[in-house]
Amino acid sequence: MQFIDNCPLYRLVNITGPTHNLLGLQISLEPKMEQPQIEALEIDSTKPARLSDREVAEQVMLGVDDACRELNRMYYVEKIQYVRADTPPARIYRTLAMELMRRIDGARAH
Repeated sequence: MQFIDNCPLYRLVNITGPTHNLLGLQISLEPKMEQPQIEALEIDSTKPARLSDREVAEQVMLGVDDACRELNRMYYVEKIQYVRADTPPARIYRTLAMELMRRIDGARAH
C-alpha cells in the first residue's frame, strides 16, 4: 500500500496483482452537518464503472468509525475520493479506510 500525504487530501493506493483500489479522504476534527462530498474519478473512460458512490461511502464510513474507536479519537469525513472502475467488492474500502485513518493519525501526531 502506498500512502500519499497531500494534505488536506490523503490517499491510499492498494495494488495487489490484478486488483487495484484508490481511496482518498479529506478529514476534519470538527463535526460537519452535511454528508461527505463523494468524488468518483474516471481515470480511463473506456473502463466501465464497477463501484457505486453509495456502496463505497457506506464501507468508508464503517472503516472510519472502526478506526476512530481503535484510535480513541474522533475524525469526521469531509470528502471521499475513489475510482469507479476500481476492483470490487466495495467492502475493501472499509479496510482501506481503517488503514488510511491509522496513517493520517500517525502523520498528524508528528
